[in-house]
Amino acid sequence: MMGAEHRIRIVAAKSGGLALLAAVVLAVGGLHAAPARSAPAANSAFVRVNQVGYPSAASKRAYLLSSAAETGAVFSVKNSAGATVFSAPVGASLGSWSNSFKSVYALDFDGVSAAGSYTISVSGPVAATSPSFRIDTGANVYATPLANALSF
Repeated sequence: MMGAEHRIRIVAAKSGGLALLAAVVLAVGGLHAAPARSAPAANSAFVRVNQVGYPSAASKRAYLLSSAAETGAVFSVKNSAGATVFSAPVGASLGSWSNSFKSVYALDFDGVSAAGSYTISVSGPVAATSPSFRIDTGANVYATPLANALSF
């Protein structure tokens, strides 16, 4: 009966160096790689707003999702010129959204009613800025989504 070493020599002679390497790896028991470890993620936060917009006379709420506690944070609503039109402290956490976002906060800004384009900025342990959103009459805010839904 042929030994493993003799079989490796035969394979190497027929197939070249790559086959020799493969045969040696198989004879030794395969490759064992250490599991990859990812670096710990930095703290992150996101402000989620109504992408359609908010009617002027309606209540207005956005959400801050954060990977860390936002104790002492303040949020500001800024108009399209960058001027702050409303500011308030971030309240108590509502709980967890996921393993990545352990703290969720409601950001209420009912006091903003002038028609226009706005963003929300959070300054605190983990800063965040929202995408822009509109405040306008209900008819203006919902006209485009309604037309899109009806034409589908």
